[in-house]
Amino acid sequence: MSLPTPSPLSPPMSDLLSEEASPMSLPTPALDRDVHAMQSADPMARGFEIRRFLDETATQLTQAGLRKLRDAVKERELAVFFRNNHFSTIIKRDGELYILVTDLGYEKETRLVWERLNSVRGTGGYYTYEFTEFGMGDTAATAAQASTAATLLSQAAGANTVAPGSPGTTQQEDADLALALQLEEEEKEAERKRREGAQQQRIRQQQAQALAQQQQAQQQQQQQQRARQQQAQQRQQASASSRRSSTSNCTLM
Repeated sequence: MSLPTPSPLSPPMSDLLSEEASPMSLPTPALDRDVHAMQSADPMARGFEIRRFLDETATQLTQAGLRKLRDAVKERELAVFFRNNHFSTIIKRDGELYILVTDLGYEKETRLVWERLNSVRGTGGYYTYEFTEFGMGDTAATAAQASTAATLLSQAAGANTVAPGSPGTTQQEDADLALALQLEEEEKEAERKRREGAQQQRIRQQQAQALAQQQQAQQQQQQQQRARQQQAQQRQQASASSRRSSTSNCTLM
């Protein structure tokens, strides 16, 4: 039995097996095109592009992100801000964001507490615990404030004590926690004083209203008493006039 002769148009099987399949032509994404373009570009241009990217992202914060952060944090809310592999305490006060200063270079400046976060470059300036602008000539904190901070630091250190050999918090983190606790306590105290002041104001207003009502009632009583006295005098005068008329009539008779 003879086998069929292959058609001249059909390529030999060995040719099909030896040929490499041509790659599929797929659309390249825009990102891949940019990467390919940068790889094929001049090394100097690539260096400038990389430098520009590093300069723009060195702070790990953009103006758009700063606006989002300002909208997300509520007024007088304490939160944790993470940037440059570092945790910081952040608060919003009067629409502005402030970060707790933890630089050891300002360790002796006890009145320096906050740094305003209004720029990705960190040019917002420094502020005291009362959120007033800080000057390098400001005096140190009072002994009472220093004692309170030391007490809170001791409490924070005791609360964060860990067993030997286990990872624990650093002194800087303890200091941040102590200062955050102190600020929270001061905020609670200020809120309590505001509530007490508002309550005292309401009490004074109620007392003033009660006194005004009492004075008004006394005036009404006095007016009524004077009216009764006038009516009594009028009746007495009418009675006296009537008696005089009767006496005159009797005399004439």
